[in-house]
Amino acid sequence: MNGAKPGDIIQSMIRTCNQAGINSFDYLVALQENRPKVYEAPELWLPWNYEINL
Repeated sequence: MNGAKPGDIIQSMIRTCNQAGINSFDYLVALQENRPKVYEAPELWLPWNYEINL
């Protein structure tokens, strides 16, 4: 990916977190720290349910 698309994706994730009442920084850090698990089952790592998988 290049251009504005990666930024658009990250902005969308941050906005989704904000609307769900989730700290977006903590969420993005958790995704990076648990990258292999996120790749295995991304549906378990949505902003509103990721904390139960930490």
